Amino acid sequence: MYCALVGANWPVSWENQRCNNLISWLTINVLRSGGRELAGKLGKSALQQPDKLAGIGFEVGANGCPILHEALAWVACEIRHTVEAGDSTLVVGEVVDVGMQGEGQPLTMAEAGFKHAG
Repeated sequence: MYCALVGANWPVSWENQRCNNLISWLTINVLRSGGRELAGKLGKSALQQPDKLAGIGFEVGANGCPILHEALAWVACEIRHTVEAGDSTLVVGEVVDVGMQGEGQPLTMAEAGFKHAG
């Protein structure tokens, strides 16, 4: 068993709106094996790097969130609950749509060389 490295994306205004509970959706993009550079770029804070999607191909999904062209698959969710967890926010969502964009292996935490900081 392995843990796939995924990126959750929500509208750019997430950080401003989540405090007011206005955001109710997100999309998880499952990155492809070999996508360590993309994962590193997307792993940066949107507050510190608001243009982090610049130069990355994506389309806007039905929920308004980006679906990355380079993603292996994506999962769209409606947010059901959030919990502050230290310097992070735990988000619990209900899956409402999924999509596969090709075949291959997902990028894993081990392959990417990332370590969980929490």
